[in-house]
Order: sequence, then C-alpha cells, then structure tokens
Amino acid sequence: MAVRDRSWRGIASRTPRIRRVSRYDLYLVTLPLVFLTAILIAVVAPVSIQESVFGASVVGATILADGLFVNPPDVGESK
Repeated sequence: MAVRDRSWRGIASRTPRIRRVSRYDLYLVTLPLVFLTAILIAVVAPVSIQESVFGASVVGATILADGLFVNPPDVGESK
C-alpha cells in the first residue's frame, strides 16, 4: 500500500507563485476603494451621497479610461 506525501512542502510546491503585482491588479483594487472612500466621506463629512458617488464615478471613469485606452493591455501580436 503506497502512502502519499501530504506534508506542507508537497502542497507548497504545487501552489502558483505570484511574481509581481501588475498595473491592472492595482486598477482592480483601486476602483472599489474609491467608492468605499466616497461612501465614508458621505457618512463623515457634510456631503450628500450623490455628490460623493458622483466624484467617485469621475475618478473611477478616469482610472478605467487609463486602463483601457491610455495604457491598454499588451496582448501581443494579433493574427
């Protein structure tokens, strides 16, 4: 009867490694943080929720435009 190696070294060798954080990973983190900050500002400061979400949507649209049009993803040569 064979016994499998279930040690942590066996599991760790099969997990993918994260090399570095890309620009697009930062976009994915930044967009929700902008809206959470807008909601926090609306709760704490004397600003309406509509005004703060409008500001967050302008910032979010700028981030999105940068990620899609100014610095688009490099997909290599298309065929």
